[in-house]
Amino acid sequence: MRQVANQVVPSIFGGFGSASTSDTVAEPEVLEPKNRSSYILLGALLGAFGAHNFYAGYHKKAGMQLAITVLTLGFGTPMSWIWAVIDICTIDCDSRGVQFES
Repeated sequence: MRQVANQVVPSIFGGFGSASTSDTVAEPEVLEPKNRSSYILLGALLGAFGAHNFYAGYHKKAGMQLAITVLTLGFGTPMSWIWAVIDICTIDCDSRGVQFES
């Protein structure tokens, strides 16, 4: 009865016309590597704003760098730049664990 109800009227607990798990085949996700040159360039030019970390998927770290730069009205920028230089020298994979492509 619940399957029929979900197909007719969607709710917050079930999707509209959701298929059963036996009908769908899960395909493995292909993880494309990010470009290391782009990561380094973003870190060198926009590192104080965390652009290189947004690119690599490290959103919390990028948000912290952006917050330091913006909330200190630019006075914390040198600290964020040093942090960015350390990042581009030490990080060799994105947030999913996929190595950067050279």
